[in-house]
Amino acid sequence: MRITNSSDDYLKFRVPTLRNIVKSPPYMHDGRFYDIFDVFEHYNSGIEQTPTIDPIVKNGIPLSPEEQRQLYFFLTTLTDPTFIGNKSLSEILIDN
Repeated sequence: MRITNSSDDYLKFRVPTLRNIVKSPPYMHDGRFYDIFDVFEHYNSGIEQTPTIDPIVKNGIPLSPEEQRQLYFFLTTLTDPTFIGNKSLSEILIDN
């Protein structure tokens, strides 16, 4: 809303990248989940109806356990080991 100056954008935010998603908990805007499968379950059955909810997820995203497993394996393909292992991009400086 601060960017667009539109009240229709109240409580909306830009969606972050999925690169390295399985390596980067916590999840959700408030960090409430540390396991990606908890995120899947939230969208499967835990959607809270609010005035700003996106119509696409309003009724949840029902996924069977097998579909959740397949989604997890797909998300792991988005892991970039070169990026993860690049010490120049690390926030933690390690003395050797």
